[in-house]
Amino acid sequence: MAVVAWYWMVAALVVLVGLLCRYMTRNFNFWKDRGVPYMRPWPFVGNMGTVVACKEHLADVVFRCYRLAGDVPFKGMFAFDQPFLMVKDPELVGRIFVADFGTFHTRNFEVNSETDTVFANSIFGAQGRKWKVMRYKLVPAFSSGKMKKMFPLVDDVGKDLIQNIQKAVREDSAVDVRQVLTCYTADIVCSIFLGVEGGSLKNEDSPVCRQLHRFLRKDAFAGPAYAVFFLAPQLLRFLPFKFTSSDAEKGLFDTIVQVMDHRKKTGEVRGDVVDAVLRIFDDQDAETGKAPAMDEAWEQSTEQQDEVMDVIKAVSNIMIFLEGGFDTTSSVLTFALYELAFHQDVQEKLRQEIQMVTAKHRGQLTYAAVMEMTFLDNTMSETLRLHPPLNFVDRRATEDYRLPGTDLVLPKNTAVVVSLLGLHTDPRYWKEPLRFIPERFSDENSKRRPRFTYLPFSDGPRMCIGPRLGQLVAKTALAHIISNFRISPTAKTPQPLMKDPGKLVGAPKGQLELSFQQIPSE
Repeated sequence: MAVVAWYWMVAALVVLVGLLCRYMTRNFNFWKDRGVPYMRPWPFVGNMGTVVACKEHLADVVFRCYRLAGDVPFKGMFAFDQPFLMVKDPELVGRIFVADFGTFHTRNFEVNSETDTVFANSIFGAQGRKWKVMRYKLVPAFSSGKMKKMFPLVDDVGKDLIQNIQKAVREDSAVDVRQVLTCYTADIVCSIFLGVEGGSLKNEDSPVCRQLHRFLRKDAFAGPAYAVFFLAPQLLRFLPFKFTSSDAEKGLFDTIVQVMDHRKKTGEVRGDVVDAVLRIFDDQDAETGKAPAMDEAWEQSTEQQDEVMDVIKAVSNIMIFLEGGFDTTSSVLTFALYELAFHQDVQEKLRQEIQMVTAKHRGQLTYAAVMEMTFLDNTMSETLRLHPPLNFVDRRATEDYRLPGTDLVLPKNTAVVVSLLGLHTDPRYWKEPLRFIPERFSDENSKRRPRFTYLPFSDGPRMCIGPRLGQLVAKTALAHIISNFRISPTAKTPQPLMKDPGKLVGAPKGQLELSFQQIPSE
């Protein structure tokens, strides 16, 4: 009797696995039926097997598809059971990002609005009219005029960064670049977004720095979770994934609310992003009546929330700016210093420009001076070409879409992804694409380059909202560092550099050690 029962249990399990396997492969003929070349998928994981095994970042899989596609303008892929299209033709990329934006205004990225309140109510995760209203209200906070006013705050933290590195050099000539720069960007975002001192450069374990480090999930399932959020959000119905760390999210949320309450009560004005958000509230008070309080914000209808920047959206967006500025800027700076360490000629040329321009500005690093440093700008652009912080961009078709010049019709809700690293290193658009050559971004060379082949901040109406600020923060730090130190690799500096597959934003795997030698004052 026991043998019979065991037999039926095994048989039921086999049938269940078979049915599940059939369900998870039901879409695997999607691209074959449409005559589109595609990467061969595997049951349950599609093309994300190496991501699930934590061996590759999901962006690396997309990049690999780009290279395998050869001369075809696009290639099909699968995230678990969900089909999506990898687009590599610049002209088609331009149609998706700009010309046909009306069809591709929605990101494929999606979170559970009940568990990931912050991302669901931020400009990063908002869709449709909610996103449009949010962007309209927040863009003025990142104007060039605002950047000029923020520069003294950025410069002050840059000076603290130099003191921190000097202290590390006195104790040990080698510096863990990633660690120092994350402390710098933590202090920067606290200063320019909140008007508070982060204290990370003085204490690496400061509460704000700790919360920013832990804000995005970095556990063993982070890679597969990110693949679901960006490429197969339909699976969130079955998988209880959360994009952020609840504890870190709550800590940052409470801090931001306290800062906003303090500004309202005291009338303090610092010219930062919190002030910009509070001015939005003031404008709403005049136009639509008083903005809702925290407990009222959740009870408004969706239509009302589209029109009003309530407290939930305000705090969520400030939190996203904090995290975005923290992770992406430290990533760009880390890779810039790494490249400069191995390219001493570029480093010396950059140092000479910094010294020459600051001399014209009475020896001071001013906003005008930073804007005048063209080779510094070229160096940052070349770093972003080879090391884009988030090296893929996702979109979703909101209606059936016929790809121009083809008979292929993408059904509504089909995901589309663009490999930025693929475009940035394609030999058809870049001579010696894997070499670090900042001169390729001179005005003359840039004019000859086809549009939509360099997209570190994406393009079109849905491009990154804060590239000016991110560039300013990175350039200021780099100008301070290069004018004070000569950077070189050590015996422990990895070459080639391996990237961490478990982090959303590009980062080296493990420590990145470089040598800093103080340049004597003249």
